[in-house]
Amino acid sequence: MMTYGLPGKTRYHRSPSLTTRTPTSRLPWPTTPLPGPSRPRAAWPPAGAGSVFGAVAAAFAPDLGLDREAALRLAQPFGGGIARRADWCGALTGAFLVIGLKHGRDRAEDAAARDRTYALVNELIARFAARHGHLKCRDLLGCDIGTPEGQKRAEALKLHQTACEDLVRNTAALVEELL
Repeated sequence: MMTYGLPGKTRYHRSPSLTTRTPTSRLPWPTTPLPGPSRPRAAWPPAGAGSVFGAVAAAFAPDLGLDREAALRLAQPFGGGIARRADWCGALTGAFLVIGLKHGRDRAEDAAARDRTYALVNELIARFAARHGHLKCRDLLGCDIGTPEGQKRAEALKLHQTACEDLVRNTAALVEELL
């Protein structure tokens, strides 16, 4: 077992179950809003962002010194669970970018900034996994959008309009709590 977390908030990590869920009209995680602003910062559809990574990254970019267009260009490779591999959730990896922009080091010798960034990312991963049960797109959606069959299933079940929307809103709220 590996420990991680922010100082004073040590948690114990267990790998999420690797079982695949069958999506239904109900999402397999709680959909109650997280505490935070009454109007979510990241919206869905992502207003031209094209991916959940882009929706999260573009929502925070202006406050962190990065214009929206640059954030969307940075986001492009991460769409579809990283280049449509249905791997890490784009909302989560977009949040990593936001945390790095806010707290990441800009000098190799700045170990404190590195450690703070890593602690925040690990805390985000823990909260995301606790809420959603999985970290990977294929597990969150219950289908592999890296395959034509998985893409058809996601479209038929409108997963981008339901599951992805929920993931974007919840992840943006978690980032706001951590920043």
